[in-house]
Amino acid sequence: MTAAVRNLLATAAVALALSGCAVGRSSIDLTVPPGEPAGVERAYVKIQVADQRAFQLNPKDPSVPSLAEEDFNDSALRARAIARKRNSMGQALGDVTLPEGRTVAQLVREAATKALRQQGYAVVDDRSPMAAKAMPLDLGIVKFWSWGTPGFATYTLTFESEVAMQGDVLAGRNATTVRARLEDGFQIVTEGARQEFMQRGVNQLVEQMKAAIRAP
Repeated sequence: MTAAVRNLLATAAVALALSGCAVGRSSIDLTVPPGEPAGVERAYVKIQVADQRAFQLNPKDPSVPSLAEEDFNDSALRARAIARKRNSMGQALGDVTLPEGRTVAQLVREAATKALRQQGYAVVDDRSPMAAKAMPLDLGIVKFWSWGTPGFATYTLTFESEVAMQGDVLAGRNATTVRARLEDGFQIVTEGARQEFMQRGVNQLVEQMKAAIRAP
């Protein structure tokens, strides 16, 4: 195969990968149903979540969260942002967000709720009559982002999350950090493919949280 043919194939592969990606903003929903508890819920937990992700304007590293300059100071949009599209040259295009009314903090709370229920805890809020006896769990979202890397034959999507956890459900009040990372190659990155991929990453985060939580 000549170099010219290889270059042509590479260009075609990247074009296919990007053909399913609109240049502008798009929205996908990610959810974590609480599911059934794994046995009797024997203790109560209150969750507090802080989105601590550091966004940058025009970062060289695509793994760093970013928004277009005109949206960079929009805190409501930042709370929903989960990815940034890039073209075959690695240049940033439109962003990917959760739907309006949904935030990354809510999603991570859902992930922690499922992990806790599977370990035997009931999650309550301040309105619950059990709130006074509930143990605290503080979550700090350090990373929660997805990005794409064009290649010769495939377009690689990467998802990375990092959540700092602190509370009595871990081991006393010791803090721990859970991480989830997922990579997969695609010939065509449709929004459906991106959603399925990121949902797998969120599910991996649930499992990492579950492993960090001790049973009551």
